[in-house]
Amino acid sequence: MTKEQIKKDIIKAILYLNSDISNYDRNKLINLLNSIVDYINNTELEQKVTQLQQKHNELVGTVEELETKLQTYSDKVDNLETRVQALENSSQS
Repeated sequence: MTKEQIKKDIIKAILYLNSDISNYDRNKLINLLNSIVDYINNTELEQKVTQLQQKHNELVGTVEELETKLQTYSDKVDNLETRVQALENSSQS
């Protein structure tokens, strides 16, 4: 159920109450309950944003680890290429 549907259901329920409630009080009650729905929805969104930030931070850490490993392997490949070149040069002499 969406936030807007909940708000519509709140309005319907309040409007079905008997006429002992004044229009002013009825509107105040609707506004209060709508505010509660908005607050709950915002709280859920904030929790999702926090989870996304945590996942983002984890991914950043993983990318940094991969970059470090890539640099290490690149350095090792360069070292091996240098050694192969040196061996080729020494075998030609």
